Amino acid sequence: MPTMTNRKRQMIVLGVLSSVFVIILFHQLLHKGSFISNEPVRTDHSNTNGLVSRDEDQCVMNKGAQCKGGNAEADTPHEPLLSVPQEPLSLVPQEPLSSVPQEPLSSVPQEPLSSVPQEPLSSLPQDGKNILCRGKKCPNIIYLLADDLGYGDVEYNKGVALTPHLNSMASGPHSVHFKRFYSGGPSCSPTRGTLLTGRNHNRYCIWHADLGDPKIDLTCPSLGPLPPSELTVAEVLQGAGYHTSIYGKWHVGDLRPIKGGNTKWNVSHPGMHGFREWWVTERQVTTLLPNCKCSKDYSCRFDARDYYVRFCQNYWRMNDETGKLEKYPMQIFDDSDFLVDRLENLLKTRDPSVPFFTILAFHSVHAPFLSKPHWLQHYGKKGYSSKKVDYLGSTSGLDEAIGRVRRLLKEYGVYDNTMLWFSSDNGPQKGGPGSSGGLRGLKGDLWEGGIRVPGIIEWPAAISENRVSSVPVVTSDLLPTVADIVGVDLPSDIKYDGISLLPLLTNKTDRRGSNINFAFHILKGNLDSSYKGAVVGDRYKYYAEFDRGHIRQFYLFDMEREANEKTNVSKSHPQVTASLRGHLEDFLKSVNSSATDIGCLSTHDRRSDTIKCY
Repeated sequence: MPTMTNRKRQMIVLGVLSSVFVIILFHQLLHKGSFISNEPVRTDHSNTNGLVSRDEDQCVMNKGAQCKGGNAEADTPHEPLLSVPQEPLSLVPQEPLSSVPQEPLSSVPQEPLSSVPQEPLSSLPQDGKNILCRGKKCPNIIYLLADDLGYGDVEYNKGVALTPHLNSMASGPHSVHFKRFYSGGPSCSPTRGTLLTGRNHNRYCIWHADLGDPKIDLTCPSLGPLPPSELTVAEVLQGAGYHTSIYGKWHVGDLRPIKGGNTKWNVSHPGMHGFREWWVTERQVTTLLPNCKCSKDYSCRFDARDYYVRFCQNYWRMNDETGKLEKYPMQIFDDSDFLVDRLENLLKTRDPSVPFFTILAFHSVHAPFLSKPHWLQHYGKKGYSSKKVDYLGSTSGLDEAIGRVRRLLKEYGVYDNTMLWFSSDNGPQKGGPGSSGGLRGLKGDLWEGGIRVPGIIEWPAAISENRVSSVPVVTSDLLPTVADIVGVDLPSDIKYDGISLLPLLTNKTDRRGSNINFAFHILKGNLDSSYKGAVVGDRYKYYAEFDRGHIRQFYLFDMEREANEKTNVSKSHPQVTASLRGHLEDFLKSVNSSATDIGCLSTHDRRSDTIKCY
């Protein structure tokens, strides 16, 4: 009788083990519906958000369905063991490997090992399984977001600071200069939420900006983070085949778990919201020394300045190999230069067949602002206070960075097919040297000075002549606009507050046709508290102040006649006043309904408002 060879024995053993493995996997699929590890691995929703391609009529994402329901345990994010998102196989449409465009290794940004921690190429998620833009010349999209820059701070709006590059962008042959560009909220976090989601910030419980902690590398816990269920513009574009990145100020959630933070979403970093590459700070930093080490009282003092600088924080990014956050090495650099360096590195190493979406969230000109030496010297000769000199220099430094962005786009041959947005996140800081350009109010107000900001869109491929527009637009228009451009239908069960600006940009309309709604400082979503609300239309603006849920004062302004809100015309236009008042009341009920649906309202009702950072 022939003897069995070792080779055959090995084959039989392998066959048995394979069969057992298949049975186990089948059993797991049958009872759990997907092959998900029991370990607490972060689920990435970037390709599961309910979007439908108009070109392919195919559901490519499923996130919209996750905005309602769910239990707290299932919705609570865990710190990822790995940064590679794990998706349930049952939710992700599978395509043949040959049809999934793979981004070549050369497109991953490479930087000197001595200055920047490297990301393992193999651990980065591949861009866009469902490609809508390949071969269709979808535009690259960059959003340049200034911080606390007032309407009257730029030179083309009669500002004192020199801003030649923004002047050129506003008056260029491929730009629309918006005279009524609105930030989605009157402060940092609310506006950033609207830019990312296309929805008013009250719909997901970002009622105000989180406070920062001046202690090195520490922050107050984010009590109003961006919920993981919110569909973002980065997720929409990632699903359409874009490389997505954000560099700069995040300010809509903690990057790592912090004691005392939000009990449901303790972590909400860019990687959870569709950004493949990110270098961000949690909150504000010093514009010239983001990564600085301060003294024991957490203050820094610099030569030629008669005031102290606070809020030292560091840039963070996710290390995909370890699944942990890494801090950028401590060193001196200008913050705006650092951010544009990140963009230049992307332009150098990207795959030219993959369109990109990038947010450059500048920290300028939020306090503490520090001017570069040459601007310090320039404005120092004009008799301004030390703080004013730094502010003007920081504004001109921001302008220089934006000029460099436009120059890089031309150098790398992508200027013509890049859609470039520019705005600020709110008006100038109260008590600071910034200017609202004569508009009433400042940061934190729903008067024009708090929410009307400089705004420009430059897009050579679609805009053939310069235009100055008085049509009201808002940061929440970004997501609907780019979805329209790339051919994606947004989920019908999600309430969007922004609209597509494509008809306006292509000169097919000269009106908005819908209102822009605002509400600020609603205490924990309590409509019986004291807060402010406003409705901005094509011509009229309605503004109301609430006291314990009741309107204490209200105004109606004719924005075509005056922008500085001096004349209350509510008595002479009672029907318009009543209509906009009813619209505001419906809006307030709608945002609370949205917040309840996604489960953040009850969470915030249990939080404490007594935490103080400074």
